[in-house]
Amino acid sequence: MKSNRNPTLTASKIASVYALVSAVWILFSDQLLAATATTVETITVMQMVKGWAFVLTTSVLIFFLMRQEMSRFFKADKAQMASESNFRMLVENSRDIILFVDRENGRILEANFAASAAYGYSRDELLELRIQDLREPETIGLVPGQMAKADAEGILFETVHRRRDGSTFPAEISSRGATISGKRTLISVGRDITQRKRSEEALRNSELQFRNLANSMPQLVWTATPDGRVDYYNRRIEEFHGIVEQPDGSWEWSKAVHPEDLQPTVDGFQHAISSGLTHEIEHRLLHRDGSCRWYLSRAIPVRDQEGRVA
Repeated sequence: MKSNRNPTLTASKIASVYALVSAVWILFSDQLLAATATTVETITVMQMVKGWAFVLTTSVLIFFLMRQEMSRFFKADKAQMASESNFRMLVENSRDIILFVDRENGRILEANFAASAAYGYSRDELLELRIQDLREPETIGLVPGQMAKADAEGILFETVHRRRDGSTFPAEISSRGATISGKRTLISVGRDITQRKRSEEALRNSELQFRNLANSMPQLVWTATPDGRVDYYNRRIEEFHGIVEQPDGSWEWSKAVHPEDLQPTVDGFQHAISSGLTHEIEHRLLHRDGSCRWYLSRAIPVRDQEGRVA
């Protein structure tokens, strides 16, 4: 936090008060001297007293004015030091990587403890590097554009960072420009997203296994949203009924149900959604050649993290 006092304005105020007091003093003291002094000796003594009184009065006045302004200054300075201390404490204790980077050349100006732990460099070693030194060679060419965008409007992106031992890790970087001590600086907050990438890969593998399993089954298998739009179906359904997708890529399962069995089927589907219980129904499904066959269908509700049927 910086003081909101303008030094020029403060000095002007003190000078103005001093000038006003001096003018008033000179005007009234001279009039008093002229009215009371009758001899040269008296005038001499009173001139001397007047001079010393003026010096004393103005000195006391300047002392109190300067004391007031200095008090405000030190209070603002103390608040600024406390703010900077809190900010440094926040940065140092952050679990995320925090780097202050020179906008012009990418030089690392400051780094927190998490950055040292993530990259394997000491703080002093990091301050000898540029941000380009922490990037995979094939991503270095992207740095100038990313820095420019971060400075202009802020940026959030994923990249690959390199540790001191040569190993790498995927990182999510949030960077934004700021002017610090008159220098344009990028404040970059990074996070090692290795675990998230592993989770995403595990999810993709799980979905692939599900699709492979569903496609290998002789049964008709599909998943649908609560409003009845099918967002996945296996090859057996496509072979059996033929699929006409909606513009959003979904398919309405009700199109495959015999018109006479449609209402009981819809009622059962809605009951499964409202109750969260598995529902079974025997009904006729339409084949792509126009014929129909009897099927036993089982609808199994799946809940999301909030417990709602998804």
